[in-house]
Amino acid sequence: MSKFLVESIQSCEAKNKLLIDIGANQGLQTLQIVNLLGNSSLLDIICIEPYDKFFQILKKNLEHIPNNITLINMAVDVTNSKKLIWSSKRNATATLDKRLCFDKPSRLYSQYVATLNVNSLISGYINLNELDCIFVKSDTDGSDISIFNALLDSPLKFKIKSYALEIIFSNFSRDQKVLFLKHIEKFSTWILQKKNGATLVNKAEIKSFILNHEGAHSNIFLT
Repeated sequence: MSKFLVESIQSCEAKNKLLIDIGANQGLQTLQIVNLLGNSSLLDIICIEPYDKFFQILKKNLEHIPNNITLINMAVDVTNSKKLIWSSKRNATATLDKRLCFDKPSRLYSQYVATLNVNSLISGYINLNELDCIFVKSDTDGSDISIFNALLDSPLKFKIKSYALEIIFSNFSRDQKVLFLKHIEKFSTWILQKKNGATLVNKAEIKSFILNHEGAHSNIFLT
Protein backbone atom coordinates (compact mmCIF):
# COMPACT_ATOMS: atom_id res chain seq x y z
CA MET A 1 0.00 0.00 0.00
CA SER A 2 2.87 2.35 0.74
CA LYS A 3 4.06 2.34 -2.89
CA PHE A 4 0.67 3.38 -4.25
CA LEU A 5 0.20 6.09 -1.63
CA VAL A 6 3.66 7.55 -2.28
CA GLU A 7 2.93 7.76 -6.02
CA SER A 8 -0.40 9.44 -5.35
CA ILE A 9 1.09 11.93 -2.87
CA GLN A 10 3.87 12.77 -5.32
CA SER A 11 1.35 13.38 -8.12
CA CYS A 12 -0.56 15.92 -6.01
CA GLU A 13 0.86 19.39 -6.70
CA ALA A 14 -1.19 21.05 -3.97
CA LYS A 15 0.75 22.49 -1.05
CA ASN A 16 -1.42 21.46 1.90
CA LYS A 17 -1.56 17.66 2.14
CA LEU A 18 -2.57 15.32 4.96
CA LEU A 19 -1.93 11.60 5.46
CA ILE A 20 -4.26 9.82 7.90
CA ASP A 21 -2.92 6.44 9.05
CA ILE A 22 -5.73 4.53 10.79
CA GLY A 23 -4.36 1.47 12.55
CA ALA A 24 -0.78 2.72 12.34
CA ASN A 25 0.61 -0.19 14.39
CA GLN A 26 4.30 0.61 15.06
CA GLY A 27 4.43 3.36 12.42
CA LEU A 28 6.59 1.42 9.98
CA GLN A 29 4.41 2.09 6.91
CA THR A 30 4.21 5.79 7.73
CA LEU A 31 7.98 5.89 8.20
CA GLN A 32 8.44 4.13 4.86
CA ILE A 33 6.16 6.63 3.12
CA VAL A 34 8.06 9.59 4.63
CA ASN A 35 11.43 8.11 3.62
CA LEU A 36 10.27 7.37 0.06
CA LEU A 37 8.92 10.90 -0.34
CA GLY A 38 12.24 12.45 0.66
CA ASN A 39 11.43 16.13 1.08
CA SER A 40 8.18 15.38 2.92
CA SER A 41 7.92 18.15 5.48
CA LEU A 42 4.92 19.65 3.63
CA LEU A 43 2.91 16.46 4.33
CA ASP A 44 1.03 16.64 7.63
CA ILE A 45 0.37 13.27 9.27
CA ILE A 46 -2.19 11.87 11.71
CA CYS A 47 -1.31 8.41 13.08
CA ILE A 48 -3.97 6.54 15.03
CA GLU A 49 -3.09 3.42 17.03
CA PRO A 50 -5.19 2.12 19.96
CA TYR A 51 -2.91 -0.60 21.32
CA ASP A 52 -0.70 0.87 24.07
CA LYS A 53 2.38 -1.30 23.43
CA PHE A 54 2.48 -0.45 19.73
CA PHE A 55 1.66 3.20 20.36
CA GLN A 56 4.79 3.61 22.49
CA ILE A 57 6.91 2.04 19.71
CA LEU A 58 5.12 4.25 17.17
CA LYS A 59 6.10 7.39 19.07
CA LYS A 60 9.72 6.31 19.17
CA ASN A 61 9.82 5.32 15.49
CA LEU A 62 8.41 8.65 14.31
CA GLU A 63 10.00 11.08 16.79
CA HIS A 64 12.66 12.32 14.36
CA ILE A 65 10.66 12.78 11.14
CA PRO A 66 10.39 16.41 9.94
CA ASN A 67 6.64 16.39 9.37
CA ASN A 68 3.95 18.05 11.44
CA ILE A 69 2.56 14.89 13.07
CA THR A 70 -0.34 14.15 15.42
CA LEU A 71 -0.41 10.83 17.31
CA ILE A 72 -3.71 9.50 18.70
CA ASN A 73 -3.83 6.56 21.13
CA MET A 74 -7.41 5.51 20.39
CA ALA A 75 -9.40 3.33 18.00
CA VAL A 76 -11.47 4.93 15.22
CA ASP A 77 -15.02 3.73 14.69
CA VAL A 78 -18.49 4.94 13.81
CA THR A 79 -19.47 4.86 17.52
CA ASN A 80 -17.93 5.94 20.82
CA SER A 81 -18.12 2.50 22.43
CA LYS A 82 -14.91 0.90 23.70
CA LYS A 83 -13.25 -1.75 21.53
CA LEU A 84 -11.65 -5.00 22.59
CA ILE A 85 -8.19 -5.41 21.06
CA TRP A 86 -6.60 -8.86 20.87
CA SER A 87 -2.87 -9.50 20.71
CA SER A 88 -0.55 -12.49 20.57
CA LYS A 89 2.68 -13.10 22.41
CA ARG A 90 4.01 -14.83 19.28
CA ASN A 91 3.75 -12.04 16.72
CA ALA A 92 3.43 -8.27 16.37
CA THR A 93 -0.34 -8.31 15.95
CA ALA A 94 -3.01 -6.21 17.60
CA THR A 95 -6.41 -6.75 16.06
CA LEU A 96 -10.16 -6.39 16.52
CA ASP A 97 -10.52 -9.88 15.05
CA LYS A 98 -9.36 -12.54 17.53
CA ARG A 99 -9.01 -15.10 14.71
CA LEU A 100 -6.14 -13.14 13.18
CA CYS A 101 -3.82 -13.72 16.14
CA PHE A 102 -3.22 -17.29 14.91
CA ASP A 103 -2.10 -18.49 18.31
CA LYS A 104 -3.22 -20.70 21.16
CA PRO A 105 -5.86 -19.17 23.46
CA SER A 106 -3.42 -19.40 26.37
CA ARG A 107 -1.00 -17.13 24.51
CA LEU A 108 -3.54 -14.40 23.73
CA TYR A 109 -4.30 -11.31 25.76
CA SER A 110 -6.75 -8.46 25.31
CA GLN A 111 -7.22 -4.79 26.14
CA TYR A 112 -10.25 -2.50 26.01
CA VAL A 113 -9.40 0.76 24.25
CA ALA A 114 -11.12 4.13 23.98
CA THR A 115 -12.80 4.94 20.68
CA LEU A 116 -12.81 8.15 18.65
CA ASN A 117 -15.77 8.29 16.30
CA VAL A 118 -15.32 9.59 12.78
CA ASN A 119 -17.16 12.87 13.43
CA SER A 120 -14.96 13.60 16.45
CA LEU A 121 -11.85 12.80 14.42
CA ILE A 122 -12.87 15.33 11.80
CA SER A 123 -14.00 18.09 14.17
CA GLY A 124 -11.16 17.65 16.63
CA TYR A 125 -8.13 17.03 14.45
CA ILE A 126 -8.78 18.09 10.83
CA ASN A 127 -9.15 21.64 9.51
CA LEU A 128 -10.66 21.15 6.06
CA ASN A 129 -10.30 24.82 5.18
CA GLU A 130 -6.50 24.49 5.34
CA LEU A 131 -6.23 21.29 3.29
CA ASP A 132 -6.10 20.61 -0.43
CA CYS A 133 -5.61 16.83 -0.54
CA ILE A 134 -6.15 14.02 1.96
CA PHE A 135 -4.66 10.52 1.71
CA VAL A 136 -5.91 7.69 3.93
CA LYS A 137 -4.38 4.34 4.92
CA SER A 138 -6.60 2.05 6.96
CA ASP A 139 -5.71 -1.31 8.52
CA THR A 140 -7.78 -2.08 11.63
CA ASP A 141 -8.61 -5.78 11.05
CA GLY A 142 -12.28 -5.22 11.69
CA SER A 143 -13.65 -1.71 11.07
CA ASP A 144 -12.13 -0.64 7.74
CA ILE A 145 -15.26 -0.67 5.57
CA SER A 146 -17.34 0.99 8.30
CA ILE A 147 -14.75 3.75 8.69
CA PHE A 148 -14.44 4.15 4.91
CA ASN A 149 -18.21 4.49 4.48
CA ALA A 150 -18.39 7.04 7.31
CA LEU A 151 -15.52 9.15 5.89
CA LEU A 152 -17.03 9.06 2.40
CA ASP A 153 -20.34 10.23 3.87
CA SER A 154 -18.55 13.16 5.55
CA PRO A 155 -17.21 16.48 4.21
CA LEU A 156 -13.79 14.80 3.85
CA LYS A 157 -15.00 13.07 0.68
CA PHE A 158 -14.34 16.25 -1.29
CA LYS A 159 -10.68 16.31 -0.25
CA ILE A 160 -9.76 12.58 -0.22
CA LYS A 161 -7.57 11.90 -3.23
CA SER A 162 -6.49 8.33 -2.44
CA TYR A 163 -7.50 5.62 0.00
CA ALA A 164 -5.65 2.38 0.81
CA LEU A 165 -7.36 -0.34 2.86
CA GLU A 166 -6.52 -3.80 4.10
CA ILE A 167 -9.85 -5.60 4.34
CA ILE A 168 -11.22 -8.89 5.62
CA PHE A 169 -14.56 -9.11 3.85
CA SER A 170 -16.06 -11.71 6.20
CA ASN A 171 -16.25 -9.00 8.89
CA PHE A 172 -18.87 -7.00 6.97
CA SER A 173 -22.49 -7.44 5.95
CA ARG A 174 -23.66 -7.40 2.36
CA ASP A 175 -25.33 -4.02 2.96
CA GLN A 176 -22.00 -2.56 4.14
CA LYS A 177 -20.28 -3.96 1.05
CA VAL A 178 -22.95 -2.51 -1.26
CA LEU A 179 -22.50 0.93 0.33
CA PHE A 180 -18.73 0.51 0.03
CA LEU A 181 -19.10 -0.22 -3.70
CA LYS A 182 -21.29 2.85 -4.08
CA HIS A 183 -18.65 5.07 -2.47
CA ILE A 184 -15.68 3.71 -4.42
CA GLU A 185 -17.30 4.94 -7.64
CA LYS A 186 -15.87 8.33 -6.63
CA PHE A 187 -12.40 7.01 -7.51
CA SER A 188 -11.29 6.51 -11.10
CA THR A 189 -8.67 3.82 -10.43
CA TRP A 190 -9.21 0.66 -8.38
CA ILE A 191 -6.49 -1.86 -7.57
CA LEU A 192 -7.25 -4.99 -5.51
CA GLN A 193 -4.42 -7.26 -4.37
CA LYS A 194 -5.48 -10.71 -3.21
CA LYS A 195 -3.75 -12.49 -0.36
CA ASN A 196 -2.15 -14.87 -2.90
CA GLY A 197 -0.53 -11.92 -4.69
CA ALA A 198 -2.87 -11.78 -7.69
CA THR A 199 -4.01 -8.29 -8.71
CA LEU A 200 -7.37 -7.17 -10.09
CA VAL A 201 -7.88 -3.83 -11.86
CA ASN A 202 -11.10 -4.53 -13.77
CA LYS A 203 -13.92 -2.84 -11.87
CA ALA A 204 -16.53 -5.52 -12.63
CA GLU A 205 -14.20 -8.26 -11.36
CA ILE A 206 -13.41 -6.26 -8.22
CA LYS A 207 -17.12 -5.74 -7.48
CA SER A 208 -17.80 -9.45 -7.89
CA PHE A 209 -14.86 -10.36 -5.67
CA ILE A 210 -15.95 -8.00 -2.88
CA LEU A 211 -19.54 -9.25 -2.87
CA ASN A 212 -18.86 -12.97 -3.18
CA HIS A 213 -15.62 -13.80 -1.35
CA GLU A 214 -16.57 -13.91 2.30
CA GLY A 215 -13.21 -14.86 3.77
CA ALA A 216 -11.01 -12.88 1.43
CA HIS A 217 -8.19 -10.86 3.03
CA SER A 218 -7.16 -8.22 0.50
CA ASN A 219 -5.55 -4.84 -0.05
CA ILE A 220 -7.47 -2.23 -2.02
CA PHE A 221 -6.04 1.01 -3.35
CA LEU A 222 -8.37 3.73 -4.70
CA THR A 223 -7.39 6.97 -6.38
